Amino acid sequence: MFGAKKEIYCGKEDDVFRKKTEKLRENGIRFDIDRQIPHVSDLARGAGVGRYGETGPGTVRILVKKNDYTEAMKALREE
Repeated sequence: MFGAKKEIYCGKEDDVFRKKTEKLRENGIRFDIDRQIPHVSDLARGAGVGRYGETGPGTVRILVKKNDYTEAMKALREE
C-alpha cells in the first residue's frame, strides 16, 4: 500500500499538518495520510482487549509517491 511512497511529514494532526496538506493540494500533488491510533492495554478487561483511541490523537504521516517527493518538498519550502 505505502511501498512506493516517501514520508514528508510525521507528527500530530494540527495546524502544521493542515498547512502542509493545503499546500500540496494547491500544487496538485497527490498524497496519502496514514493515521497511527495509539493503543493502551487495559488490564481490567484483559491485555488482549485494550482501548483503541482512548488516549487522544495519535500520529499522522503524509506520504507522496517517490516520483513526486522532490516537487512536494519544494512546494513545502515555499510556505
